[in-house]
Amino acid sequence: MKALRLLVIVIVVGALGGGVVWYIVNRTATQTTNTIGNIERESMSALHKAAQDGDVATLRTLIADGADPDRALRGTVGSGRTPLMVARDAATVDALLEAGAGLGETDAEGFTALMCQAQDGHADAVAALVKAGASVNVFDNGGTWSPLHLAAQQGEPGAVRALLDAGAEVDPVWVPQGRTLTQLSPSPLHLAARNGHLEVVRMLLDAGADISCRTSPSPALQAAATGGHREIAKLLLARGADVNEQRDRGLSALMAAARAGKLELVRELIAAGADVNASTEDGQTALLVASDVDVAIVDALLGAGADVNVQRSSDGMNALMVAALAEKTDIVKRLLDAGIDRARPNDFNETAAQLARTRGTPTGDAIAKLIEAK
Repeated sequence: MKALRLLVIVIVVGALGGGVVWYIVNRTATQTTNTIGNIERESMSALHKAAQDGDVATLRTLIADGADPDRALRGTVGSGRTPLMVARDAATVDALLEAGAGLGETDAEGFTALMCQAQDGHADAVAALVKAGASVNVFDNGGTWSPLHLAAQQGEPGAVRALLDAGAEVDPVWVPQGRTLTQLSPSPLHLAARNGHLEVVRMLLDAGADISCRTSPSPALQAAATGGHREIAKLLLARGADVNEQRDRGLSALMAAARAGKLELVRELIAAGADVNASTEDGQTALLVASDVDVAIVDALLGAGADVNVQRSSDGMNALMVAALAEKTDIVKRLLDAGIDRARPNDFNETAAQLARTRGTPTGDAIAKLIEAK
């Protein structure tokens, strides 16, 4: 029998049941007998693993042995993702592109390789894909995510810069059939502000992003306040954000900051002219929001002229009732000192003292007595 030369490539591709799976690719001088086809029937192929690990040498060997550079993952997690989508660095991206990997391939959700790299914050991989001609103005199947949306949410400045320099629209909008502009997802600026990415927020503003985020559920300032990001709020105010803009059922940045329990941000917004008595569609005010959060915020709002006796239009609750139900003794005391009407009932004819007793706790009983004693 003619002797055959045997080349054995051993690749560790993952762990199953606590053990290590080894894939062996056998190639002879006279014929190729390889198991790449079997490998790629698995959820994570050898080529995917090499791409994910940045193992360019193994990746090139596998492709030379017949591995498909556009092989898509199968299964419920990451379905449709190609090696180019799971790569993590520019060298691996370049190797796959040299082998013919497609820039326009999409996974089951409509994500391209560029979108996947932007989502993961791999700035050099994003730059490599952009240089190769990847489209920067595409959306996923649902019309929610563009590469810039994903990069802004992740917060990697290098990825955002690469996309903007390549012509990415700073306020990308796609309106799928059956939806309207008011039903769209947050803009890149909104996402960056909400997630606390100061440098990215600055970059997007410099690129001309709409500071009001009119296609988003709320303005950028409210998004920053929701996340409690004071420095971003200061930047937005300095760039002309309307401190009293209300959207999202009437919620204001001040209410969002109060709900987040961010005292210094509350003070910053008040100093910028925030209306302390602005209300939502159901009559919620910043004071009502803060009354089960923090006494210092309550004090700041009262000091700025908040109406202590305002009642929520949806149920007639006032700040004292909210604080009593939350068993916030210090806030109850502060509201009583401010002269709140302790006997006023809500729409269900319940007083603050009665609501406190419904807690069935010693603290609730003590608060009820405190309210009735004054």
